[in-house]
Formats: sequence, C-alpha cells, structure tokens
Amino acid sequence: MAKPPSRSVILARELLGMIARRELCPGDPIDLHALGRRHGVSRTVVREALADLGGKGLVLARPKVGTTVAPDGQWNMLDPLLVAVAAAEGGPGSMLAEALELRRLVEPALAEHAAREATTAQRAAVLRALRVLANAMGKADRSALAAGDAEFHDAIAAGCGNRLLRSIDRSLVPVRALQRERLHAVDIEGAEPGPTVLRCLALQTRLGLAIVRRDVAAAADWARELACAMPASLGQPDGVAARPAQPAPAPAVVVPVEPAPAPAVVVPIEPAPAPAVAPAPEAWPATEI
Repeated sequence: MAKPPSRSVILARELLGMIARRELCPGDPIDLHALGRRHGVSRTVVREALADLGGKGLVLARPKVGTTVAPDGQWNMLDPLLVAVAAAEGGPGSMLAEALELRRLVEPALAEHAAREATTAQRAAVLRALRVLANAMGKADRSALAAGDAEFHDAIAAGCGNRLLRSIDRSLVPVRALQRERLHAVDIEGAEPGPTVLRCLALQTRLGLAIVRRDVAAAADWARELACAMPASLGQPDGVAARPAQPAPAPAVVVPVEPAPAPAVVVPIEPAPAPAVAPAPEAWPATEI
C-alpha cells in the first residue's frame, strides 16, 4: 500500500495549484504565518512545503524581503509535478496547450531514436506492451488500457539512447495520463470502446511495429499522428459531455496495410513480417525477438 503524502507535500501541491491558477502571481508575497494558520499546520510544515517549491524554482526567499513567488522564467517547467498540476488546472495559467505542443515535438523524435537504437530486448518490450493494450481493448478495461499505454510509452523511451529526450519525456508522463483519463471517460461506454480509442490503438500498433522493423521515418510519422490524435476538446478540464458521433479522420500518413478489422479483433492491423525481428505472419508477434 502506498504511503499517504505528508502534510508538507499536500500543502506544496495546493500552493502549486494556486500558482498555476494565477491566484498567486510572480512577485506576490507569501505570508508564512498566515499560511500556517489557514491550513492548521506548523511553521516547520510550511517551511518544508516552501523548500519543495523552491527546489522547483517557484518561490524565492530573500532577507528583508521574505518569500515571494518567483518569476516564471525561473520555474523548472519540466518538473513532472509542476506539469501535472499546471496542465490539469483550467484558466489562463494552464500549461496543457504548451504540454500538448511539446508532445508533438518530443514523441516523434523519441520514436525515431528508438527505431534506430533500441536493442532486441527493448523492441520485444514494445511488442509486449502492444499485447497488453490489445487484450485490454478487447475487454474495454480502462485501468488495463491505462497501464498498457504507460508501459508502451515507457518501452519506447527505454529504447531511445538520447538521455535528454528521455528526461523531457518524463515530464510528459502526467500529461499523457490526463489525456488518457479524459478520453476513456467519454469514449468507453460499458464494454464498447469508442472510435477515438480504437484509432489510438491502431496508431500505437503501427508505431510499435515501425520501431520493431527499424523503420525510422514511419516511427516518427506514426508517433506524430498519435500525439495529435486526441480531440482538442479533451484539453479542457471538464472534457466533453459525450462520445463523438463520428470517428476521427483517418491518419494523413498512408501505410500500405489492410483496412483495420472490426473492434472485436484484438489488434486493428495485421502484423507483417520484418527482417531479423519479424513477428510470425500467422500469429501475433511473440514477446521474444
């Protein structure tokens, strides 16, 4: 069982949310005494919370000035917690639009590196994640889909040899989780996955197989398509009220594969043979390459 967060962690997250919502703006003072009284915590807890935010570049403590919100140019914008809170918050301070733009820039580069550099074991991990996603889709299991999606992106990141790209990608983990949660809430009804969820699985399958086949250009293209696949309306905190009536448009990049089978089939494209690491054509690829 996970250990519950400490009072200082809870307070730090609350303050982070206030900064993200612009309730506290750069230059605004933070009264430690008032903060402790308002939240019923000791000055030690307040100091620990502010030290946490200071480590993210969010607050400054200066002699004779006190503690203030730091200029946003000093914030550690790639801190996963800051990205998670700022992306989830609505209003003008939300970082979601910027985070989605970052996804479209970083994930194709990450996939390109993985297609070029991933080891045999790392490519096998990509295939295993696709199997998890396909099995979860057959059951319309939201929690298994979420776990499979996270495993899939982790496997791609592990295959990328560029450490800076991997570090940037870690900051996008909460953004993908947020998009996933909102998409599943509106596009999975009972045991029936909706068109956008199915399209995402098709794109993930094509991306994964491109990496396995070391097709660098295709991997970058399919990663870009996947990053753009979420409807723009899911970027708002309230999501969309109901499943879209029409499926999302077909991917702009054309791949010579057979049309996707009906949703009842686990994987929406037929795996094709590939040199050295090819899955067997008569069955879904084995997890060992």
